[in-house]
Amino acid sequence: MKPKRISTIIVNEAIATDINSFSQIECPCCGMEILSADGHSGFCQFCEYYTNTNYIQNVPDTVQKGDFTAALKKADLPAASRILEKMVVANKPEIFYLAGNFYAYFSDSIYMDVNYASEGFMEKNSEHRTNSEFEFNSMHLTSKSREYFYKLLKITNAEKEDQSIVFLRFMSYMKLKKHAEAEWELNSLRTLSKDAMLVQYASAVFYARTEKEPDASHIIPLLQNKTTNAYYYLAKMLINQKQFSYAEELLKKINKSTIMPSAIYESFVLKGLRAASGL
Repeated sequence: MKPKRISTIIVNEAIATDINSFSQIECPCCGMEILSADGHSGFCQFCEYYTNTNYIQNVPDTVQKGDFTAALKKADLPAASRILEKMVVANKPEIFYLAGNFYAYFSDSIYMDVNYASEGFMEKNSEHRTNSEFEFNSMHLTSKSREYFYKLLKITNAEKEDQSIVFLRFMSYMKLKKHAEAEWELNSLRTLSKDAMLVQYASAVFYARTEKEPDASHIIPLLQNKTTNAYYYLAKMLINQKQFSYAEELLKKINKSTIMPSAIYESFVLKGLRAASGL
């Protein structure tokens, strides 16, 4: 299906949004800051975990989470990985979800560092991508990411009445690119959840990542609510439609305001921009 061209009105309104005026709240899953327009709810720019301080969320806290967050903010991914491996022994779905996202991000960061201008067999690049003796080679990290998402799905298989768990299952299936299973969880979330924002976000993620209905209709409610991650997904839609100047202007504005790192930007939007523009 040919996508409907995204209205310049929608894009210009997004670019004009004053993200610097948003409040910062802490993501209970990974500890990173969430930029929130209403000051009490939002989706993490790193792991996409949803928090709403108006109701209690039973997210397990560990003594290592502060150290993990500090390492992540410093972009010391090897240190963050070693701390995370101590956290996952708690066997909790939220920590498995964090681990799945983290290792996907770590793997992508290594791929992004590959220098394809190198001559010969690019031994240094190859080592970082595939060498089993290199602790943090990207293929191994990708496998770890998938392993933790599957662990989450296995231990939550019987938990069908908790909207937070259903959302984590939906996001895990999306990250695994198992879209049929994700759609089933999305339909369950629509029936179960009393939080419209959670359902709107899940719907936008599904349609943006699968491109089943590649227009902005599913993302408009999030833009109206000034959900920060919606601007990333809008940028990806603009990239898909080869509206690079609008996408780059929007991304420049977001990245000036958000707390890095952002896994959505690095692992989804930026990859799409490089692929579409031939970089």
